[in-house]
Amino acid sequence: MPSARHASPGAPRGPPPPRLLFALVLFRVANTLLVQSYFNPDEYWQGPEVAHRMAFGYGHLTWEWSGAARLRSCVHPLVFAGLYRALRALGCDTRWAVAWGPRLLQAGAAGLGDLYVYRLGVRVFGERAGRWALACSLTSWFNFYCITRTFSNSLEAVLTVVALSLWPMDYGAAVAPLLPSKAGASATTTAVTTTDITTSLPKALAVAALAVLVRPTSVLGWIPVGVVTVFSANSLREAARVVGLACCIG
Repeated sequence: MPSARHASPGAPRGPPPPRLLFALVLFRVANTLLVQSYFNPDEYWQGPEVAHRMAFGYGHLTWEWSGAARLRSCVHPLVFAGLYRALRALGCDTRWAVAWGPRLLQAGAAGLGDLYVYRLGVRVFGERAGRWALACSLTSWFNFYCITRTFSNSLEAVLTVVALSLWPMDYGAAVAPLLPSKAGASATTTAVTTTDITTSLPKALAVAALAVLVRPTSVLGWIPVGVVTVFSANSLREAARVVGLACCIG
């Protein structure tokens, strides 16, 4: 039986602890309000400005959004456009709300990302490592400077870590050689089951697909994950199920 320190891969996949999630979102909201500098044009021209045009009918579009180029996915700006339309419907579309609304929305997503960094750390290495992973995420100066900005990369990073945390892969077996013998032995007892593939994989695939829709180049990172998952299946039927789910959802 796996030890408490090295819980089974299924253990961290339940609903997120409300208090911890609230604290992390609150931290990222404060993070957003403290970082008032300018970093890169894309945080405005490829997100909120496009969303403003979608919601209010005017706003500047850069060449990437022209009919001839069409290089960008509209999914990321649509998130902010939905926020703008909600603000307008409620009569709350003030200058401050329009300027800061997308940043605050991204702060909520960043807080969720921090939570899943912790959950992924717990799943792979155990509770103590999960806490250290969360501490590293919260104290990373680059995270503090960039994760709440309205880049598609920021949302992609959050969706990627959520999907990895949900993904039914036997991370324990992969890291067992890196752990002490006792911990390694417990980690290898957590093989992926048919239930994991049936219940967790559709959720993970949906989140991963959303990450790819937000930023299409994200697919490059998911190809090796998918290949490893297929070849790690316990039977040909399970491998076929993984491929089928990927085709249907992804």
